[in-house]
Amino acid sequence: MKYWGLHWPNTTLNPGPEATDVPYSTVARFTTSTLVFGVIGLLQWLCSVGIYERFFSNKIQDFVDICTLANISVFILAAKQYGYYIHGRSGSLMRTSF
Repeated sequence: MKYWGLHWPNTTLNPGPEATDVPYSTVARFTTSTLVFGVIGLLQWLCSVGIYERFFSNKIQDFVDICTLANISVFILAAKQYGYYIHGRSGSLMRTSF
C-alpha cells in the first residue's frame, strides 16, 4: 500500500526501481489513509453492533437502566475511597473517589 500514495500509483506487487523516482502526492496519501482508517472503523463498528452488543450483555448498563426505570439513585462503594453513583432520573453513571 505504500505505493498508493504516489502521483502515478503502480498496482503491481513488485513495482521495481522506477517507483522510487515518482514523488508522493499529498492528496493521494490523504485519500489512502482516510480510506484505510474508514474501512477499519467500519469493521470495528460492525463487530461492535453486530456481534458484541447482540450476544454479550453489559450487566452494569442493565442495572443502570433498571435504576432509571425505578427512578432511584444508588451509591456503590467498590473500594474504601472509590465508588459509583447512579442517578435514577437521567440514568448517568459517575465515578467518585474521596
